Amino acid sequence: MTEKIDFGSIGMAFSCTLFLEAALKKYSRYATAIDKDKLSLIHEWNLVLISLLKDPRYKTMLGDVGNKLVKYTNRHHDFSQKCVDDAPDVNVQSLHYALRFQENIRFIDKKYEQDINIVPCDMGCGLSPLTIILQNQYNLKDVYCVDIVPEIADLYTNASYQLTGNIPTFIDWNSAKGMSEKINTISSVGCFPHMSLEVQKEYLKTINKKFENFFLEIKYKKQDGIANSENAFSLMDLQKLRIDVDNVTDIETAMIKNSLIYLSKFVHAKPERKDFLINQSRSLFLSR
Repeated sequence: MTEKIDFGSIGMAFSCTLFLEAALKKYSRYATAIDKDKLSLIHEWNLVLISLLKDPRYKTMLGDVGNKLVKYTNRHHDFSQKCVDDAPDVNVQSLHYALRFQENIRFIDKKYEQDINIVPCDMGCGLSPLTIILQNQYNLKDVYCVDIVPEIADLYTNASYQLTGNIPTFIDWNSAKGMSEKINTISSVGCFPHMSLEVQKEYLKTINKKFENFFLEIKYKKQDGIANSENAFSLMDLQKLRIDVDNVTDIETAMIKNSLIYLSKFVHAKPERKDFLINQSRSLFLSR
């Protein structure tokens, strides 16, 4: 039997932000540039998280994987970069993290240029530094996060205050729905695929109806029987949703201006890992 990987309640979220930084550096020439100030903030964010996670009360929350990441990152300053360079699963997943993070940033930057009064909410934020970057870059007073894991909110709040002196407001989804006249921009990557299809559909319909702007990642499958497809949409599912979007772009077709740039970047960065695009459910990005 294959032993189940123990990420605890926050280990997966920590690994995503830890490897995001390393991937942004490794794949910088293949992807939309993240400026030095943002990279520096992501680096400092991870340092603050690692410092907080030394507290013994987080040990069970991190799980086996998270505890090892904290331990080896403390021992070796280049540990996360070596994982991105040499660990097969990490380097291909972290590339995807980097590309989708950059496109999320690009999306909100563009929205801010159109309307300086954006009020963003990161749904299923985990430990992503997205909200911290937006709050710092645009000096936003009102930024919101939604996450169902209580430990995430606690850790995120402490890390935010230590790093910038500001903290986002954590709310639940029901509260977010009731604040749609104030919150006008929803971001969500890496969250929807962990929900059942029926739950995803209800969330998508609500977001489409209530919120002016959104950038959402879901998974879709070209055919049945492929890996990681349990919570992935079929073409028929997508057609029935009738979501009002500016564009529908995915890894296979495009992420930037309906071109093949996203796919080109992925293939150029990892030409030996085309299986990641072929044999699994694929990310589909919905934006408006």
